[in-house]
Amino acid sequence: MYPQAPTPGNGIEQPSPGEVAGVLNGVSVAVAVARDSDDRLVLSSDSGVVFTLGVNDSTFHSASASSEDGALRILRGRTIEVSGSGLMPNSVVDVWIFSTPTHLGNVKTDGDGKFQVTFELPRTVQPGDHTLKLDGINLKGALTTITAGVQVIDVRFVDGDAQSLGDGVSASSPTEISTGALLSDAPSLTLVGSVLGFMLLLLMISTILYRRRQSERP
Repeated sequence: MYPQAPTPGNGIEQPSPGEVAGVLNGVSVAVAVARDSDDRLVLSSDSGVVFTLGVNDSTFHSASASSEDGALRILRGRTIEVSGSGLMPNSVVDVWIFSTPTHLGNVKTDGDGKFQVTFELPRTVQPGDHTLKLDGINLKGALTTITAGVQVIDVRFVDGDAQSLGDGVSASSPTEISTGALLSDAPSLTLVGSVLGFMLLLLMISTILYRRRQSERP
């Protein structure tokens, strides 16, 4: 959408998880980081643009969506909520995730220069440290780019413990029960049930035959 926009490591920093960076028309600007009452990450740049990032999932609540270093954690294959203000009315905001460039999508601001949208994080994005990049036009018509270091995780609930998959990213508490893991056990349970049922049937037939032979004896 904005070919002139910087990319992480090329015109703008590629921050570590929990860190942010900002660029206004090619010049670095300060970005303040805060968290609101819903544990969403609020990024306020000197350009006047404010972006808010959050995770809201029934199995991964926003209250558990931050790691010890303050980085936003996003479940692979789930969604991330992005909102913003201080932007040019009816302009476009573009959202990407790196290191392998993946376009999450874009959204048009309303007449007040605000927006709110939910993007799905593709399962092709591997677990580990990544950079979320947001490009938008501020009220003065200047291109503003903000990057935020985030963690992408793939968590399963195994034997009562939350275990992460990939790149050593771990979770401090159980955050997801993998429905896929539960479904994968279904064929095994069906097989066990079938075997037990067959054995019970053989036992019943053997009992009937035994009693019949006993009754036929003189």
